[in-house]
Amino acid sequence: METKNMAKGLHQIFVSRIMTLIGTILGTLGGSIILAIAMATVNQDADYNAAMAGFAGMTAAMSVIFFVGLALLVLGTIFTLVGIGNASKDDARFKTVLILALISLACSIIPSFVQAIPMLAQLLRIVSTALDLVVIMLTIAYAAEALTRKGRADLAEKGLNIQKLILVIILITLIVDVIIIFPTPVAQILAIVVLILQIVYWFSFMIFLSKASKALA
Repeated sequence: METKNMAKGLHQIFVSRIMTLIGTILGTLGGSIILAIAMATVNQDADYNAAMAGFAGMTAAMSVIFFVGLALLVLGTIFTLVGIGNASKDDARFKTVLILALISLACSIIPSFVQAIPMLAQLLRIVSTALDLVVIMLTIAYAAEALTRKGRADLAEKGLNIQKLILVIILITLIVDVIIIFPTPVAQILAIVVLILQIVYWFSFMIFLSKASKALA
């Protein structure tokens, strides 16, 4: 089986993860600083016009950073879909992955239009998150199979280990969601553990994508 298109697709997904990471950092940084400046401006006793002029100047740069981050998030999503589409040229099963990714995208957008129905909005967000994980696990599984056929069972094993890590994250997250109803030190500790595992998984997945795309090229 040819794997050049899959290699190209995995590389594009890798690039999309970098875009998403940088976009998330810039978006969060820009938005947080704008909010902090706004609160500081409202609370200060200085002349109102001077305060607003300062606020406008300071927020202009932060707004650029925020929208650059937003643009990177959008581009990251596009690159992911294009990457999965390219991978499907070598492995038709990626067409199913692409459909799941599109459904996930829809489920992440629709909540913005159904805020009047909080339960539906939350349900759609949960579905989106779950589908994202399914997309990632299937991508790893299919890439691992191709790597095994290429004689890179060692790299394929690393991908399967990432799948196991994702399952652990899902399990702990479910536990946290249950016990968070009753705030306890245990829930806070588990929440921190989930965050650490997510960071490890994020970078492990990026490294896997980079190495897999080179091995399959």
